[in-house]
Amino acid sequence: MSKTTTIIFSILIPITIILISFGIFYIQSIKNIEVKNTEITDITDVSLDGFTIHADVYVYNPSIFRISAKRVDYSVSFNEYRSEGEIGKTTLRPRDMTIIKVSQRLDWHMSSEVAKNLITMKKTYATLEGDIIIMEKPILIKKHFSQQIELTEIVRNFIVEEVKEAVESVKQVVNNVVDTISDVGKDIVSGIKGLFD
Repeated sequence: MSKTTTIIFSILIPITIILISFGIFYIQSIKNIEVKNTEITDITDVSLDGFTIHADVYVYNPSIFRISAKRVDYSVSFNEYRSEGEIGKTTLRPRDMTIIKVSQRLDWHMSSEVAKNLITMKKTYATLEGDIIIMEKPILIKKHFSQQIELTEIVRNFIVEEVKEAVESVKQVVNNVVDTISDVGKDIVSGIKGLFD
């Protein structure tokens, strides 16, 4: 071996070892990322057509590196209904908890099965689940999260409010009809009086 080749190898071998060690350390750091909690923060826009779930996903990054997750894929499912969403690139701060905010609308239809479950007080659930895709190449590293949401009380409250609104509408219609009949009655009485005057 020539002196130049020996110098090149003496430089390349340590650099290669350092790069490989750094890569292994980095991948190990990524594998240590944890989803600590998934918390449903609110359910809004409840209607006969569906509802929107809002949630916070708490992700802890114990490493010294700032990690950029490629994306967050998630879905909300209820019976046969499913709605999917995606959040783009998300930064996970080093040695810190990152809160990823998820919000997804699920369109549904009030089925007879759901109505029966509500009447019989049977628990009715929706599920929020997803994956934080941290790395896709050279290996796939993802962290899964999942949370069930009990919908019975929420849907029951929605139905109660809808019934109250319907009752108020019916009362208003009845009052309008009564007022109209009263006005017509007064006009008839005035007309009859006018005939005899």
